[in-house]
Amino acid sequence: MATLMELDVEGSTREELMDGVLHEMWKFNQTYQLGNIEASAEEKLPVWYILDEFGSRVQHSHDPSFRMVPFFYIPTQMSFTLLWPIKSLEQGDEVTRDYVENVHDELLRKIRLLPWEPADLTDISANQTEPEEAFFTSSRRNETLPDHERLEPIPTIGGGNKLKVFANYIYVKDYLKDSRFEIVENQEEADILWLNNHFKDYKTFSEDSPRKFINQFPYESVITIKDFLAIVCRRDQLEGELGIGVVSMDTLPRWLPTTYNLTTELPQFVSYFQQRESNKNTYNK
Repeated sequence: MATLMELDVEGSTREELMDGVLHEMWKFNQTYQLGNIEASAEEKLPVWYILDEFGSRVQHSHDPSFRMVPFFYIPTQMSFTLLWPIKSLEQGDEVTRDYVENVHDELLRKIRLLPWEPADLTDISANQTEPEEAFFTSSRRNETLPDHERLEPIPTIGGGNKLKVFANYIYVKDYLKDSRFEIVENQEEADILWLNNHFKDYKTFSEDSPRKFINQFPYESVITIKDFLAIVCRRDQLEGELGIGVVSMDTLPRWLPTTYNLTTELPQFVSYFQQRESNKNTYNK
């Protein structure tokens, strides 16, 4: 691997070579994803790989002469890389490919080519803004909103009154021991429904059961999806205070780790990263 990446094998220790490979591998890493099969979320995660010596030597061009794509052959459960020309060539012409094909936005192409073509992007604002409502509703199109005019005051606890809980979630049944609650086996008599299926018809629920609560934590996107959670947490800041410290580069609120959505906020993230290059940058996916 060190030789493939043209590192100084003879004059380096094993530890130095390992550090060198980890630093340079981003110029060689490739991924593919099995998206057209029935599989678990884990099985659909991207597979990372590095091409052999020949494939790794094919250089980038904005006007490529070849295409190179991964091909997974199901009968043998093996992956291959297919290479074919996309223009007429003469003997001796260079084999090139587009490292970021299918990315047409000029800025995004520039960002995705940073490992090979360094560029200063610190002039881009790293500040984050609240997304439009469609950003949140795009993953909840099958759900209806409750009718708030039909909702009634919540039941009070105390004076011998207990909130009755119906749950098909085993841990709630096993560990909800607080004397203010009572586990019941009938949804109709429950004040709180703790379900492990994705409930969607909130409008009908608010009309038929205006005094009841329903838990949606396993499917509550604003909590269980990381970028949604970060957006909701950023609302903790007072209006006008959301931003980044000019000197410290601390994002607000201070208790929330710096979080960027690399699909929708990639330019801001790269700008933020470059502005903090004097510090040690460590980010988790």
